[in-house]
Amino acid sequence: MSTCSMAAAPFLFTPVESGLGGLTLGLLAFAKLQITGRILGISGAVNGLLKGFTEAWRVAFVVGLLAGGLLLRTLLPTAFEMFPEAYSLPRAALAGLLVGLGTARGSGCTSGHGICGNARLSLRSFVATCSFMFSGAVTAWLADTAGVFGLPGGLAPLAASLPLTPTARFGAGLLAAAVVTTSVLALAARRLTAPARASSAVVKEELSEASQVERTPLTGTPPAALPDAQKLAALSTAADLFIGLLFALGLGVSGMLKPSKVAGFLSVIAGTFDPSLMCVMGGALLLALPAFQWALRHVRSGGHPLANVCYELPSKTAVDGNLVWGALLFGAGWGLGGICPGPGLVALASLQPKAFLFIAAMLLGQRLDHTVDKVVCATK
Repeated sequence: MSTCSMAAAPFLFTPVESGLGGLTLGLLAFAKLQITGRILGISGAVNGLLKGFTEAWRVAFVVGLLAGGLLLRTLLPTAFEMFPEAYSLPRAALAGLLVGLGTARGSGCTSGHGICGNARLSLRSFVATCSFMFSGAVTAWLADTAGVFGLPGGLAPLAASLPLTPTARFGAGLLAAAVVTTSVLALAARRLTAPARASSAVVKEELSEASQVERTPLTGTPPAALPDAQKLAALSTAADLFIGLLFALGLGVSGMLKPSKVAGFLSVIAGTFDPSLMCVMGGALLLALPAFQWALRHVRSGGHPLANVCYELPSKTAVDGNLVWGALLFGAGWGLGGICPGPGLVALASLQPKAFLFIAAMLLGQRLDHTVDKVVCATK
């Protein structure tokens, strides 16, 4: 990938590209929930690995994100941009450290809280989102992040919608590919669990017709009808891999791999504003919000995901100090550096030292948060 292909992004409002990227991210967030039963939270997946939770799905999802970045180098190299000289190493390190500390303390970032949490209508995630948006805007203003990227003042001009740019064409194809891929994974899971579902239906019918005395031996699903647990686990892991890969491509289309786009969005207090990221979040929630609400009704009615025995939804509901302070710290890092965990991991494929420094500092921040927790617990 040449340096020219990673030139700084023009200061333009790109609703088509950002909207297509957002729709793809929302679709994949729902697919991950419905197939694997898990929330698509990137900082949570990485944080879990640091804590020693090395389940296959975590590894597969993170590997998928990294592989997606490598694929973007070939398919859409303009998704990346060079860090300007004014973007110093200390800025990258401090931004990464704050993002790591904040996402660990606040239990989430733009994917877990911003998309999945808000799609669940979680008050906790809504407060976190407002907190990190506010903190990001204030920090971008105080740290002159727009100036670091040479962004002019004012509202970003609207990019021409027609003819479609290469990024928009790629985004349309990616959205179609995401629909096909997730549909194939869902159909494979349904086929694998079909015998169990059919047997369960027979048992329910027999129970409804049997007398109370006859019901005891009929309860439960016959062992022979249970799906192959190993095959189902493998399918769930494969789903995480492919969803991670496609999510990385979606981030590339949306513009979130370009810190200058994030800086343009968060620098509204400083008098610079690129609304593109509103289309990313809006596109994601346009699809994810109704889809998640449907899935939650499925959960409440006793349903289960296609490739897992149960849904693994966040259990925390309290809006507490850890949530707010964590979100504020994350927002400060985001506003300072223009990078959050998912885009940071994917941007490693650009092979820029500042990208690696950001991720190293982010991991250190998450690790420091774990250490603080251990010290606090030990002193109680």
